[in-house]
Amino acid sequence: MKPPIIHFDLKTMLPTIRKAFDAGELQALDEEQVGGTCEYAGPCAIGVCIPKEDRVKFDRHKNGGDTSASDWLRRGNFVIPKDQRDDFLQLQHLHDICIISISGKYHQDKIKSLGDLITQLEGKYLS
Repeated sequence: MKPPIIHFDLKTMLPTIRKAFDAGELQALDEEQVGGTCEYAGPCAIGVCIPKEDRVKFDRHKNGGDTSASDWLRRGNFVIPKDQRDDFLQLQHLHDICIISISGKYHQDKIKSLGDLITQLEGKYLS
């Protein structure tokens, strides 16, 4: 079950991420998943932009080894314009912090930060 190559662009990703964030569909917003394992199938901030049938192919428990967004970029499975890479990785990193932050106040602060980052990136890429 080899993961496919997926081309990303924040200009097309951000509306999908915003919709999932506002609807509470991201893994970081699911109280039952907080404190668990970050998964593309969760879906995470990047996972929500991957076809459902391919999400599980990117998760660690299906592949072994490290399967962070930066690793998939390095391996060539995630392709994104170079000028968007830092923002792409920051978005995923902040989402993952929300998953592992089990403390109530800290978790809520990180969720707010994730929403703020999405807004900031929308201003940068969609205006």
